[in-house]
Amino acid sequence: MVRFEIALVLMSAVTACSSGSTDGTPSQAAPATTQATTGLHDAAVIAKLREVSTQLASTAGVDAPPTMHAVAASDHQAAETVISGADINDHAPVYVVQMTGSSFTVPHHRSEVAAHVGVVLTVTFDAKTMRVTDVGYDDAPADLTRIDAEVVDLLAAP
Repeated sequence: MVRFEIALVLMSAVTACSSGSTDGTPSQAAPATTQATTGLHDAAVIAKLREVSTQLASTAGVDAPPTMHAVAASDHQAAETVISGADINDHAPVYVVQMTGSSFTVPHHRSEVAAHVGVVLTVTFDAKTMRVTDVGYDDAPADLTRIDAEVVDLLAAP
């Protein structure tokens, strides 16, 4: 499993598509019931998650991921524990989008190292700002039901 922080080039492309504060100040976490949990029932949130995730998949070499599932988490650290095991010390509500079924290639890497290819692309969004917080290229999908029982198919959602 390989995890990457968003490169500045990729982050600027994603930030241009997202809303929220760009002054670098940490966002205050809203209660999970109003931020993350209900968001996956909001057509605008679903559309934004699908749009940005599709852009990131395309940047990784996959124009139309065959599967795209999302889950809401009230605590970023708890979600990351399931996804990658990373210790990030962030407890804000997030959305996690997981795309599978194709080979995703890390677009930005050191020239002396071959680009990592994963069969799973995972994107985590801050639920309040909709900004991408991290992206992972993994060899196997994480069990999103360990984050929340309600997993939404973003390709089937309106």
